[in-house]
Amino acid sequence: MIKVISQSHKPYKPPFWAFNGHLQTILPALFRRAPSLNYQKENFTFSDTDFTQLNWLKNDNKELVIITPGMESNAERKYIKNMAYVLKDKYDVLIPDHRSCGDTFNSLFRSYHSGNSEDLREIINSKTNEYNSVYLIGFSLGGNIVLKYLGEKDVNRKLKKAFCVSTPLDLEFSSSLLEKPNNKIYRKRFVKKLKARLNKKAEFYPKLISKSDITNAITIKDIDNLYSSKAHGFLNAEDYYQKNSSKGFIDNIKTEIHIINAQNDPMIFLRDDEISSLNNNNHINLHLQKSGGHVGFPRHFFGTLNFYESFILSEIQK
Repeated sequence: MIKVISQSHKPYKPPFWAFNGHLQTILPALFRRAPSLNYQKENFTFSDTDFTQLNWLKNDNKELVIITPGMESNAERKYIKNMAYVLKDKYDVLIPDHRSCGDTFNSLFRSYHSGNSEDLREIINSKTNEYNSVYLIGFSLGGNIVLKYLGEKDVNRKLKKAFCVSTPLDLEFSSSLLEKPNNKIYRKRFVKKLKARLNKKAEFYPKLISKSDITNAITIKDIDNLYSSKAHGFLNAEDYYQKNSSKGFIDNIKTEIHIINAQNDPMIFLRDDEISSLNNNNHINLHLQKSGGHVGFPRHFFGTLNFYESFILSEIQK
């Protein structure tokens, strides 16, 4: 079980056994234990009649933290459960599964995508009435969704602060990074999971997508051209990336937000112009670390808080 230890905000220093971004990414995912959490599960119906599953940890608190998972992730992933465990005694915690990523498979041809802020908006506006304050945490793809939501109109007035971890700003650039030979292990995993979900879609919607087309999709961009763009109203992958990349919404953010990224993240890299854009907005606090990997940032002992967990725990109500 995680032992909550107060940590200062000194720059992240990896343990000796995690000496590069790949090890900092992979070892926590493989060997860090996840706490046992007793979620209260709720089916949530969207305005388009589709649904997803909400996962609650309620303790009669008046403050709510909503955690948005990364690509093909849900409330059962280790990094999500560890973050929720850290917060659950002081806050109510809500983890919405992306459509089709939880225990249930959504009914429409569409599912979720990297800029799916409309689902987050509906959930926030529907499920926060009883709370005095709301906080957001987004991981990877979920971080892009959070940033996009914050840069759009009608941000919920109860939202006080947000945190994003290992977050892309440019979806097309991040997609191209996954095609690098050194990232083969991540690309294969994502493509396999995405194809499994699309093959199930093809069973229900054979006129809209074929299993042969799915088989021929090799890269993430292939899948975004075949499905992610067209199923959600975009012309192609380029149009989808351009309209949903959070970098296009940075200037409009007026909510305090903390972004924690690592320069050695194998899948996410912030370019100089993106860093300047973030730094030009006084509401955005960029905490760019030399090391950490992708949603990694392990400490010497897996049973203690990692870097971003201790950071969020100490910063959330400052």
